[in-house]
Amino acid sequence: MSTAAVTWWNESLDHVGLQSMEKLLPPDAGWNDVLTSGRDDLRPALETMGMTTGQDRTVLDIGCGVGRLSQNLVNHFGRVVGIDIAEKLIERARAQNTNPAITFECCDGERLNPQACREFDTVFSYEVLYYIDANTLRQYFRDIASLLKNNGEFVFQMNFNALTWKTRVSYLFRDLLFACGIKTWRGWPTTPGFRRSGFSRDWITRELNNVGLQVERVIDDDPAQSWILARKTPAAT
Repeated sequence: MSTAAVTWWNESLDHVGLQSMEKLLPPDAGWNDVLTSGRDDLRPALETMGMTTGQDRTVLDIGCGVGRLSQNLVNHFGRVVGIDIAEKLIERARAQNTNPAITFECCDGERLNPQACREFDTVFSYEVLYYIDANTLRQYFRDIASLLKNNGEFVFQMNFNALTWKTRVSYLFRDLLFACGIKTWRGWPTTPGFRRSGFSRDWITRELNNVGLQVERVIDDDPAQSWILARKTPAAT
């Protein structure tokens, strides 16, 4: 992951506060608002995708931020490990956490290498992976295949909308605003580190298959809020 991306997420709380998390929130949002939004965004994984849960299961939450979804995942799993590239977000997550079943760690943005647990029943991610470049995402998929137990589930959300010329022009405009010292535009950060990658469903499926993760279910009625459930096959390494 680029240095600009790591810098952005580290500075995000100072830039736009809780609005910089996975879901935009009102400027005066409190911690209860953060948890409520996390519960709402977790619902499709539970109800639509049928993510397997249980107190005997351990889940890895990739891109956990301040623990918005980790704090809700613990209601469905026996142990939660949340990882994020931004140390400041992890510090906030730890400060807000009172549940010993949840652990938060920093990662380097290049590999998924949690220290609290080396084997997971489920790997989960929401509104994170499409902000990663293709090479890094391939490595993440390899790491996920290694961390998952046989028959383990990888449940995640993607934005499959194509990057149109309008989107690319808006990125150039945001670059100009950022260079002028303007940190946000229309509620979104202007930093070069905050850019969506244009992944297709076919590309994601192929790369998952390459590491032994078989796609079982895709819900993409709304391409911007697509959900995928992939399972680790016994032959995956």
